[in-house]
Amino acid sequence: MGNLLRYSRTAIFFHWLMAAMIFVAFAMGLYMVDLRISPDKLKLYAWHKWIGVSVFVLAAFRLWWRLLNAPPPALPMPAWQRVVSERIHQLFYLCFFAVPITGWLFSSAKGFPTVFLGIVQLPDLIQKNDEWAPWLK
Repeated sequence: MGNLLRYSRTAIFFHWLMAAMIFVAFAMGLYMVDLRISPDKLKLYAWHKWIGVSVFVLAAFRLWWRLLNAPPPALPMPAWQRVVSERIHQLFYLCFFAVPITGWLFSSAKGFPTVFLGIVQLPDLIQKNDEWAPWLK
């Protein structure tokens, strides 16, 4: 009965892997933004983009997994807490996709290609656009 009240190992793996990646990408972003332009800064930007692309792909797998595997039953709680919990969960899924896409759009608007793992150049989502870049940032 205890296993019926827990998420699957796969769901737990997706949860913690994405949490770690998001934490690292956020911390890296805070650190690198104030660095002077240098090869090290450009390397950090590349790694930041790689993590963002990976989060996007993992979010798709995580959503696919979630749609095919029901979560354990919710613990007893007032209806308003259940609604808030569901909305926050939906907001997280929205952010899993929106944040990497916004970063990709910003990179495209600035004219900087996104090259995943230094191997696969992803297409620009928009053409270089100096007016949109600050808004996307």
